[in-house]
Amino acid sequence: MGANNAAMNVSALNLRQTTAALSGAIFPKLSVQNMLRSREIGKRERSRSRRILTERNLPLSSSRGAFTPGEKASIINSYLLNQRALIETVDTKTFCCLYLPGNRIVTASQDDKLRFYLRQDRLQSKYTVVGSPEHYSVPDLGWSILDLTLNSIGNQIAYSTWSDSIYYTAIDDLNDDLYWNQLTGVEIPPSRSSRFAYFSLRYNMDDHYLIAGGSDGFIYMFAHVEPRLQMFQAHQDDVNAICCSKTNPYVFCSGSDDGLCKVWDTRLVGNTTLPVGIFAGHRDGITYIDAHGNDRYILTNSKDQTIKIWDLRRFSSRDAE
Repeated sequence: MGANNAAMNVSALNLRQTTAALSGAIFPKLSVQNMLRSREIGKRERSRSRRILTERNLPLSSSRGAFTPGEKASIINSYLLNQRALIETVDTKTFCCLYLPGNRIVTASQDDKLRFYLRQDRLQSKYTVVGSPEHYSVPDLGWSILDLTLNSIGNQIAYSTWSDSIYYTAIDDLNDDLYWNQLTGVEIPPSRSSRFAYFSLRYNMDDHYLIAGGSDGFIYMFAHVEPRLQMFQAHQDDVNAICCSKTNPYVFCSGSDDGLCKVWDTRLVGNTTLPVGIFAGHRDGITYIDAHGNDRYILTNSKDQTIKIWDLRRFSSRDAE
């Protein structure tokens, strides 16, 4: 037993060292100019990473004099942020984070605040707080903000919470207060009002619809151009995920606690409640959906601890529902 543990410890150590060498983590901190100059004159330091790669019989370079994988990774690391850095300490839990145009991000916490952060256009620049969170309080919180979404133009965000309303606002000028607009229209019986929520919401590609998934299994489509609401029963359980096509303004997907991912066409809503297609295979609820840029594949994340990739050109059998 002791020999097995010793062998496992050695194997784990080798793995850590090899990973560190290939990722550039243990490469000496040299500027790119110095690395290029040393390579040109043939004066290469025998760094710890090169020694580890040699001992593991791993390739040092693709050709004589070329940079090793660890050296290449070290160069990339100097341009890409790949280490954690503390920006701000928040006393409440933060469940939502969204990237915005202009090197900005926004987070939503349980303290009814939206926090905006900005990163300057320079190498290794860190995010800094924009304005004061006191300016960016939300009008309705419930237990917490459940989802944040950004329109395709990038000048408007919307959020949902544990209520029958959705709120949206323009974010063109963060120096002023945010003025929220409310979307509602669903009459929730008092017996269900404390349990109703929009768990997910997304703008479709042309921002004509703001599509939300409800805790009642319904999908709600709020039209912006001519304010109206369309709704239909899509699933037998909570709708946790909405994903809109990046190339077609009419197509979107929904994922639910019933374990099914369904594909819909907004042009057919009202004429039929049948989806365009169904993807079945998860053993538990679906929590998130994302699409590839060309809309040929979608990815689903599930409570069954699996991630599945689906081909939109080939659906599951109708019997799967």
